[in-house]
Amino acid sequence: MKVRKEPATVIAVHSLRGGVGCTSLAVNLGIGFVRLWGKTTLVFDAVLNAGQVSLMLNASPLHTLNDLADRTESEVDDEMIAEIISKHSSWVDFIAAPAYPTADDAFSDNLITMLLEKLRYTYDFGNYPLG
Repeated sequence: MKVRKEPATVIAVHSLRGGVGCTSLAVNLGIGFVRLWGKTTLVFDAVLNAGQVSLMLNASPLHTLNDLADRTESEVDDEMIAEIISKHSSWVDFIAAPAYPTADDAFSDNLITMLLEKLRYTYDFGNYPLG
């Protein structure tokens, strides 16, 4: 992964209830940043129990965040992180949420935080639907 000097601009999209368009907004912002400004962008599906970024992009990624389930921060290296990042035809990169809602319990808060910190110096923008 290419490391940048400046951290990414992080945009978190959140709602207290589902179905209001957080994922739609995050995905469309990501595609807009890439297509309009040519900025490298990652959409990280942080809705671990019901993420829909893959669905919104009409994608079936081979790897999801579930590939890092039950791993500690020290076990996760750059190669593992690169493996879970999918490339979409719109040129936006994304990390898909686990396929099963029960996988939510398999992630430590520290793992997700570490992952986001590492990726923050790889992209110009990071969009994270959170609800």
